[in-house]
Amino acid sequence: MTKKPFGNIPQVVQAQSLRINYRPIRIGFCVRSDNMDDIRRALTLTHTLCGGRFNPLIPVDDVDVATALIRSFRVDALYAVADDNRLHDFIARFQYLPWPNFDKDLFIGTTGACLVGCLQMPQIVICNP
Repeated sequence: MTKKPFGNIPQVVQAQSLRINYRPIRIGFCVRSDNMDDIRRALTLTHTLCGGRFNPLIPVDDVDVATALIRSFRVDALYAVADDNRLHDFIARFQYLPWPNFDKDLFIGTTGACLVGCLQMPQIVICNP
């Protein structure tokens, strides 16, 4: 007599389905509200990307407004438009939205053609069983 692995419990395999929708990556450009150079640079960068109008400018000086913008726009990553401690400290609050570690710049390359550095970001899919 052979034993069933789960006793008398019938083994049922249920079908699962997964729906994936693709969309352009949404980058939250972190800016200092009092610095027009930050705002100008963020607007210039976001207009070079597909779906750029969905990339919000995140004012790091007001954490409540910034958090609301991040949630409303469903931002995938935060990008500091300048090398400033206020920007980096703000981004550190959102550990699940870091910029990829392999390059700190938005564009990689200097000769003729350049690649968008964030295109290789991992996409996470959460499924409910």
